[in-house]
Amino acid sequence: MDLKRNILFLFLLSFASSINPDPSGYVAFCPCMGRFGNQMEQYIGAISFAKQLNRTLILPPIVEYPPGQSLAKMTDFEDLFEVKELEKYARVIPMGKFMRELSSEIWPKEKRIAFCWGPRKSIYDDTALPSCNAKEGNPFGPFWDHSGVNFVADTYFGEAIPSGLDMGRMSAKREWDNSYPPSNFPVIAFTGSPGSFPVKDEDRHVQKYIKFRPRIVDKAIKFIKENLPRPFIGIHLRNNVDWNNVCKPLREGQKLDHLFASPQCLGYYNEYGTLTLEVCQPSEETILNQVEEVVNAIGAKAIFVSSDRDHLIPELNEKFKSREITAYKLQDNDPYVSLAILQRSDHFIGNCVSTFTSFVSRSREFGSRKDLKQTSFFGFRPLPKRKIEL
Repeated sequence: MDLKRNILFLFLLSFASSINPDPSGYVAFCPCMGRFGNQMEQYIGAISFAKQLNRTLILPPIVEYPPGQSLAKMTDFEDLFEVKELEKYARVIPMGKFMRELSSEIWPKEKRIAFCWGPRKSIYDDTALPSCNAKEGNPFGPFWDHSGVNFVADTYFGEAIPSGLDMGRMSAKREWDNSYPPSNFPVIAFTGSPGSFPVKDEDRHVQKYIKFRPRIVDKAIKFIKENLPRPFIGIHLRNNVDWNNVCKPLREGQKLDHLFASPQCLGYYNEYGTLTLEVCQPSEETILNQVEEVVNAIGAKAIFVSSDRDHLIPELNEKFKSREITAYKLQDNDPYVSLAILQRSDHFIGNCVSTFTSFVSRSREFGSRKDLKQTSFFGFRPLPKRKIEL
């Protein structure tokens, strides 16, 4: 009877809303780990998770960390990306739209439950009982506050589904449906992302449906037309002070199979190579020499640089001044326009470990432009593919 009442309720609700509610339910999540590149790795996994669960994904805003501000800032997904493109692959709805038009009936305030693997202690209150603590800390609090969400209870899905978020098993969907049916749990709201980090190999293709809005693409195309005669090279340099800590284990001699997005060049089973310090944190000499190799190979006429700190513009211009090749960067360093330019470069050289780079490398690999596929990584020379024994 509960299922019948739920279906009837959703049917009646459809007359009061411009959106037809999804009787299969929804998935919400907070992309609260890291900056843009890390968030997009998890975003792709969340899209895949919701699709396999046959629920609509509520598209959360992107979490940004403006310099000099203590709290994170939210930028709605639809302000950056084309929702209609993503709808070609999965059922999705922007979080703002869901909250405005459907939440009061489908997900009323008294029924908003946070989902996490298991309880954890508060980082602020030693006397508090362990819980999901869904809104504790930055960006978690600002993220849910952005949409006016408060939780009234917690659910620890690790107790009901020991294998958790792994949807690669035949029984996975049945376990989730039995434990959390849409009739009782119309919205599964994860405190983090149900997507893997880094993105699973089988989910990488989802990138083709994540496309920037025209306002971003138009700026990129305008900059290319005005400054970057083809063929041009696009490079991404990850060299801010925090990157020293990322690569520190390698500097200290530790042997790691992978780090962050390194499967994008090493292969998921290291079938193409091993992780080295030069791959993680290439020297200036490596960067300049590798750019020169590509300049010679494609007859490049310009270089575009995206970086989180040092763009090496003087060094690149000095290197290629005799060939009248100029290096450029965006004056405002807009990361989204930079990504759109890198996507359109004739050859892209990135940082193998960086998820910012992986957003570009996936876009090029699965994009429709066959002439914009060439991608390489600083400090990395791929080995012939080896047979992997599992």
